[in-house]
Amino acid sequence: MISLSGVSKSYGSQNTQPALSDILLTIEPGRMVAVVGPNGAGKSTLLGLLSGITKPTTGEVIGAPIRSVVLQQTSLDHLLTIRENAELFARVYSVERQLREKRIAEFAELVGLTDRLDDRVSTLSGGLARRADLLRAVMVGPELLILDEPTTGLDRSAAPEFMALLDTIRKQHNIGVVFVTHDLEEAEAADTVLVLKGGKAVAMGKPSELLSTLGSGTIFRVDQQDMPTITGVRTLSKNTLLVEQANTERVSLELLSVGVPYSVRAVSLADAYDSIVGGEP
Repeated sequence: MISLSGVSKSYGSQNTQPALSDILLTIEPGRMVAVVGPNGAGKSTLLGLLSGITKPTTGEVIGAPIRSVVLQQTSLDHLLTIRENAELFARVYSVERQLREKRIAEFAELVGLTDRLDDRVSTLSGGLARRADLLRAVMVGPELLILDEPTTGLDRSAAPEFMALLDTIRKQHNIGVVFVTHDLEEAEAADTVLVLKGGKAVAMGKPSELLSTLGSGTIFRVDQQDMPTITGVRTLSKNTLLVEQANTERVSLELLSVGVPYSVRAVSLADAYDSIVGGEP
C-alpha cells in the first residue's frame, strides 16, 4: 500500500503556483485508481511522486511498495525479442533465473504473447508492443503498477483489450494500479477516479459516486454551432446539455420548434468530468 498524506509539490520559487497541492490518496493492493484532469493539472507530477522519482515539497509519501512503470511510449529495446526485453528488465531488479522463467511463462500466457516471445519488438504492431511492455513491467513482481496514458496510439480494439489484460493481472496478482488517462470510458473500470485541476484534487470517488453528482438527468447533444437559449437546463460543455427528466419533453419540443437537430443519451462519467472541471479538455 502507498499513501500520499497532504502532499504538495512546487517547482522553482515559493511564489509559483504548486504543481500539486495538499493531495490525499491511498492505493491499496489490488485496487485501481484512474487519474484524470486537464493538461497541466498535475497528473505527471503525481505519477512522479508515486514512483519515487519526485520528492514532495511538503507532506509525506507513506509506504515503499515494489513499483514498476509503463510510460506513454514503450520502453522496450526494439532490437531485442520480447523474451530478451523481459529477462533483461528482471535481471536489473536481481530477479533469480528460475523466477524469471516462471514469470515469463505465466505472464506471457496472460497477455497472449506465448507464441511471440522470440519475435523482435521491431516486428510487432502497436497493440502487441504495448502488451510486451506490460509483460516487461510485471516481471519484477510489482506491488504497485504505474501507467501514464498506456493506450495512447492504440486503435479502438487494441486499447480496450490492453485495459482488460491490465485488469486481469491486477486482480489475479493483487497489484495496486494507478493510471493517467484522457479516456473517461477507461476510467469507468477503476475502483476510484481522482480528478485533478490546477494541481488540486477537485473530486475523488467511485465512478458511480461521480455520476451521482449529475442526478437523474438526460444528456442532450445539440448538433449546431450556436447553442440556442433554453431555460431550465445545465450546460456541461459546448453543445452538451444536462436536462432533468421532468423537462426532457419540453426541451425536445423547444429544439424541434426552432429546427435544431439533437441527440439524446444517458449520462456518462465524461459528463460528470465536464461538470466538475468546467468542460476543459
